[in-house]
Amino acid sequence: MTKYPRYQDYVIKDGKFIGEFEEMYKDFEDPWEQSERERYAIEKIIGLEIISKYGHRSPLEYGCGLGFYTNKLYEKFGCGGVLISQRQLSVRQEQDFQDHLFMWQIFWMNFQ
Repeated sequence: MTKYPRYQDYVIKDGKFIGEFEEMYKDFEDPWEQSERERYAIEKIIGLEIISKYGHRSPLEYGCGLGFYTNKLYEKFGCGGVLISQRQLSVRQEQDFQDHLFMWQIFWMNFQ
């Protein structure tokens, strides 16, 4: 049983920032349908093109979810992302993501 019925409620609930990312990734296997949606998300493709167009060489993705877009950034620019959840790192390892993908872990701080 999950704490909240919707994964979005772990982030924002009743207009207030909750920020329970660790719990969200424990309770929901694929929040935001990242494993399917990210692969074909047109806004991500456009983002890569804009980054290239303006000559950015080392973009860094903060709060990279399960890392699908981060993989694209790595393939194109050789850069990585910042995780905000230990569970995200575990999921990435379980799914056998690229070993050479640069990932940094930060500890989520409660800014309420």
